[in-house]
Amino acid sequence: MKNCAPSSFVSAALLALLLSVSGCSGALSCDDLNAPMGFALCENINGGHYDLSGGAKCPEKGVEGRKTVLRSNGGDMRDEIAAAIREYDIVVLDGSKGPFVCSSTAVFEGLRNKTIVGTNGAVLRSAFQGSLLMWDEGFTDEQRESYLGSGFWHFRSGSGNIIIRNIYFDGPGAFRGKADTMVSFRFGCDHVWIDHCTFEDFACRALGFTKGSDCSTVSWCTFRITEQSGGHSLGVLIASGDDNYEDEDLLNITFDHCLWQNVWSRIPMARFATVHVLNNYFDCQNTVGINPRTNSEFLVEGCVFTPGTKPYCAYRTNEFPCKACEFRDCVYDDSFEVLQKGSVSVPYEYTVMPTDGLGARIESFAGPTLRRPLKIGR
Repeated sequence: MKNCAPSSFVSAALLALLLSVSGCSGALSCDDLNAPMGFALCENINGGHYDLSGGAKCPEKGVEGRKTVLRSNGGDMRDEIAAAIREYDIVVLDGSKGPFVCSSTAVFEGLRNKTIVGTNGAVLRSAFQGSLLMWDEGFTDEQRESYLGSGFWHFRSGSGNIIIRNIYFDGPGAFRGKADTMVSFRFGCDHVWIDHCTFEDFACRALGFTKGSDCSTVSWCTFRITEQSGGHSLGVLIASGDDNYEDEDLLNITFDHCLWQNVWSRIPMARFATVHVLNNYFDCQNTVGINPRTNSEFLVEGCVFTPGTKPYCAYRTNEFPCKACEFRDCVYDDSFEVLQKGSVSVPYEYTVMPTDGLGARIESFAGPTLRRPLKIGR
């Protein structure tokens, strides 16, 4: 294994001090701020502060917006959940009565200032979970058509200031077809924090940020493909096409302390975006790697790639080159090479945690492990 492009990691003494004052408990890793960081708190690519509050009216005083709690009724919960998200500021999905089954993707237009969290092991499950793969002979034409809508939520047309935490998204299984993304943000969505969620067996993609969406952070999330998926899987798509030059200087996203397991591609993939992949742990033996595409900038920092996990995808880079791609302080199999092109900076402060023990910390605390998902900060 090799470390690439050494820079200044936080020292062991400083780390010990940080952990001692953080008040970390069994519910959180000592690395975890339990608060948004990165691009979600930036006004735009140049920085500036954005007050990401989700559905809270006055978070510094602990005053919350209108809240509702939903529990599973054992049937299709798609419409009930969508109605609650539209009507209330804070929606709590209480998993004490079992998983929330969803038959198809709900679309939200211009939805702002929302917090959606899970408690008591909340699982959002596709109605197609565990079903036949789309192209199996046993699938009827009607089933194939409905399968294409097998995502959960699409936020569009200026939706923003959204917090999604502590939810287990259980998809139908990966296949080669035009299925829906689990959760997507399109047409100018801005300022999203997705934290401590698991995205498992996504049909096509776990997350999508496209068409001018901007300033988001994905932290302490797990992206996982299991044996039931049948192979092909795509992780996270940032920007939709190689000719979407209107996305230039938008699509700025931070991935902080995320776990990637058995995902074949797009871990993540981006065009035009600035993407900061900070202290992620990759265990994807057959992956094609992180994928910098047209005019993108990638800063991959303090990450660990398990032996056999390819860190970098060179697919079509000669035809559609990225602007820059910089790996700093990463650990990966020395049989692989990575692209080092230019330098990348981000307009916010952060701490790079040591790679020693990073995998164990992330495996223990990533995903829906929060005891109090409505509590922000230490």
